[in-house]
Formats: sequence, structure tokens, C-alpha cells
Amino acid sequence: ASGVFVTSEDGNLYCLDRRSGTLRWKYPLGARSVAAPLLLDGLVYAAGFDSCFSAIDSKTGTFLWRIDLGEPVEWTQPKAVGSLVYGAGRGGSVFCIDPASRSVRWKRKVGREFRGQISASERLICAADEQGIYALDPMTGQEKWQRDVGGEGPTEAHGRVYCFASGRDLLV
Repeated sequence: ASGVFVTSEDGNLYCLDRRSGTLRWKYPLGARSVAAPLLLDGLVYAAGFDSCFSAIDSKTGTFLWRIDLGEPVEWTQPKAVGSLVYGAGRGGSVFCIDPASRSVRWKRKVGREFRGQISASERLICAADEQGIYALDPMTGQEKWQRDVGGEGPTEAHGRVYCFASGRDLLV
């Protein structure tokens, strides 16, 4: 992409020229957002404190559609696996968005308050909060397993999940 996309606490999604840094366009999301946006197939997806998941054309900044998630998203950047987009909210839910149908495919409440990044792969969606680490099936949202060890920043690689525990230990 020739643009750099950022959200801001001022409630806007910005597109900056990748080479010069000049502002190409800005779109008012309506509420502050500190979750990094996701660029996928020419669209920019953004989620924020307004509990909405928005799709914006990456070239023009034109609003395309919005879905109400039912809970705010703070730090969790949406992640794409194939044509589906995953994220997590402050209300403790992990969700799967199907951009083709512009709908929530599934939403599962498993934690208390997700404020960190999630991990998304074809095999597993992982999220962590102060209470635990949660692994969900990407197609159904069914919980595969859960560990009562608070953590953040889960990453799946080579069939293992790596996560920092609340005591700053690395869990595998």
C-alpha cells in the first residue's frame, strides 16, 4: 500500500502518504480509537471505543459500512486470516467478522477485558487478559482450552502458544 493508516485518540482514522508523510485523507470514526487499523483487500478496518467495526476505502477514505460489536475495542488490532477478521473487546468477547456478508460470524464471551493483542491463525484464535489465556476455534468460536494464568500478547507458532504472564514470565 502507498498509504500508512493510523487511528487516534482524537477519533479520526488517518491515511498518510508512505513516502512524504503528508495527509491524504482523514475519516471521523466518531470515538477515540487506539487500536491499530487493519488493511485488507483495499479496505481499512478500524474498531474503537464506539463499539463499532468500520470499513473505509483505503484510497479515498470513503466510508463503506459499519457493524455494531456491542462493546468497545481498546488496544486490540483486528487480525485477518484468509477473508475473515478477528478481534477482541473490553467486555471480554472475542469476535469474528465476515467482511463479505458485512456481519458478525460469531462472538464469544470468554474473559473480562481484552486490552492487548490477539493471535489469529487458521488453527487457533488466542486472547489473554488478567484472568486467563483463551484459545478458540477460528470457524466456530468454540473454546478449545483456557488457562487460569493472566497474560498478554499471545502468539501461536509451530503448534505452541507463547504468552507473557502477569508476573512477566514467558509461558509456552
